[in-house]
Amino acid sequence: MSDKKKHIRKVSLDAVRLKWERADISLYQDTLASHLSCIDIPIDALTCCDVCMALEKYYNDVLQCLHKSAELCIPVVKIGVEKHWWSPELDDLKQQCIEATTLWRMAGCPRSGDINANRIKIKLRYKNAVKEAAQEAEAELKLMMT
Repeated sequence: MSDKKKHIRKVSLDAVRLKWERADISLYQDTLASHLSCIDIPIDALTCCDVCMALEKYYNDVLQCLHKSAELCIPVVKIGVEKHWWSPELDDLKQQCIEATTLWRMAGCPRSGDINANRIKIKLRYKNAVKEAAQEAEAELKLMMT
C-alpha cells in the first residue's frame, strides 16, 4: 500500500470542499477504477420488469465509488476556512514572518536587538496586510450588494 493511502480519513463530503488542485489525480483514477471494477453492471435490467430498481442500485453504487475514492485521495478543507481574498503576496509575508520568528527562537527569544526588531517589523507588516486585504474584500462585497 502506498504512503498516500495510509492516511485514510472519514470526512462528510457535505461540510468540506474538495481541493482538486492539490489532488494526486492518477491515484484517484486508480482508486476509482478499482472501486468501479467491483460493481456488477445490470445488463439484465433492460429486459427485466425491475428495471428501475436495478438501475437505481447501479447508479447508487457508482456514486458510492466516486465518494469513497474522493475520501481516500482528494484533500479537503472545511467550508468557510479558506479566505477568498488571500493572495500570493500574503503567502510571501507569512513565510517571511515564519522565518523571522524561527530565527528569533534560534537566537533564544531575545526581547531587544536587531533580531527582535526585525521579527516585530515583519510581523506587523504581515498582520496589517492581512487586515487590509480582509477589509478591502469586505468593502468590495458591500459595494456589490448595493
